Amino acid sequence: MKALLLLLFWGLWYVYFSSRTVISPLLPLIEDELAISHALAGSIFSFLSIGYSITLALDGLLSFRIGYKRSIALGFAILATALFSLRYTTTFSSLATAAVFVGIGTRLYVPSALPLLTTIFRGENWGKAIAFHETAASFSILSIPLFTALALPFFY
Repeated sequence: MKALLLLLFWGLWYVYFSSRTVISPLLPLIEDELAISHALAGSIFSFLSIGYSITLALDGLLSFRIGYKRSIALGFAILATALFSLRYTTTFSSLATAAVFVGIGTRLYVPSALPLLTTIFRGENWGKAIAFHETAASFSILSIPLFTALALPFFY
């Protein structure tokens, strides 16, 4: 049971982190679709960071007040809505707004996942559980741009 929960958390962290890394291989398409410059397209990462930073100041208090599980669920709901809305963005301002909400949704996961992991696993296994959990981010950095670049010819 603990292994399944750890895999669930790993999968969630992979999705959260991937939502930030998937944008980089899509930037040329975004530039063409919205007819914007390289600099403006690159500023999407700034908008992600703005949302992430806003939530950074508040997420500890929020997760403490509503609970860790609800905080993860809220973050996932915000992230899913923001990612879904990205498909329908037609202007740079709508893209920037969605990117801010992607940043907000991804940040809500971090302060809630680690306390939940430490309640699931005994103290002597915290290092192994957290280390395995954190491999999702590294796997995302390696896999998502590669998968996106390989899949683009089939969808574009």
